[in-house]
Amino acid sequence: MNSFASGPKRNYYGKGDVIVYRLFRDGRPNPVFGANVKLLIYGDAFWQTYTTGDNTGLVATDSMKNFIQRETMNFTGSDLESYCHFLAEKFLARYPQAEGAQVSATEIPYGPVGGSEVTFAPAGPACANAVIELIREGGPSQAALHEVTERLRQVEAKALLRVHSHRKVPTRPAPEKQRADATTAQLEVSPEPEAGGLRVAEARSGIAGFRLLRLKGSAFAGFVRDEYTTLPDIKDRPLHMWLDLDWNYIDAASVFSEGLIPKQVRGIVEGVFAGFESGSIQEIIYQIGQKMLADVPAIAEVRLEANNRTWDTIAEQGLSVGVYTDARPPYGCLGLTLKRA
Repeated sequence: MNSFASGPKRNYYGKGDVIVYRLFRDGRPNPVFGANVKLLIYGDAFWQTYTTGDNTGLVATDSMKNFIQRETMNFTGSDLESYCHFLAEKFLARYPQAEGAQVSATEIPYGPVGGSEVTFAPAGPACANAVIELIREGGPSQAALHEVTERLRQVEAKALLRVHSHRKVPTRPAPEKQRADATTAQLEVSPEPEAGGLRVAEARSGIAGFRLLRLKGSAFAGFVRDEYTTLPDIKDRPLHMWLDLDWNYIDAASVFSEGLIPKQVRGIVEGVFAGFESGSIQEIIYQIGQKMLADVPAIAEVRLEANNRTWDTIAEQGLSVGVYTDARPPYGCLGLTLKRA
């Protein structure tokens, strides 16, 4: 289920899994920008689609897909936060009947092969993500809604005129024709209106998909023992941990770092995991979260969720060598939220 930081919505809709790749082929930095995008919008102007099937003012989700892909050409940055804000602001400026828009994107990372400037290969598995929700202060203006209605009436009048000019029975256009013309009209509304009156309702960044392996220096012992306990105390184990995390910002101005904050967070995660011997995964994610708050003043709150995916042992020769296999399906899940004091 989708949710919105601005509060529950009576209705919303949009388009997800919109894939875009923007390539700079002229030597500019960050030549490969790939993203999987979801755009969700909401507003009372769309309520009649649910209650009566009247699509007046509705922006087709296929048009949303086209909007995202074509407008990506006009985005010159390389960070997801700026990209999501760019799309949300553009969309609300283009379609005044929408009261708010939430754009989320997950990077599709590519990295250079052997330091090449022209050859790239998929990177990962950890991928950055971002969510930006913009909301129109006070909802859509009556003037904006009136403009949409008038444009749609003009389209309908033109459709009727075409019917008469072809000497067909003078009747209203078929519902299918009305819907097709309405889609065309929506693409003509407010070519470049002012985007003022928007505020950031949510700005969130994250990185999902860390796969971290530590050969030694991880213990797990001293936990409750009762009739259900079969796990022995472990003083030193090879630890395989998965990690997802996201964070909010202290203010809207801190959101847009041109990718520097996500890069810094990656370094913190990897550095903490490698840097000390732990007594539990809980301790690891606590240290990661604490260091994020200490080292990145722009972060107000961080949420971390780790999975214990430590491999099952096949055979070991002391602590020097071992053979392992993927863990069985049941896995430990550990979460933590830390806020700036």
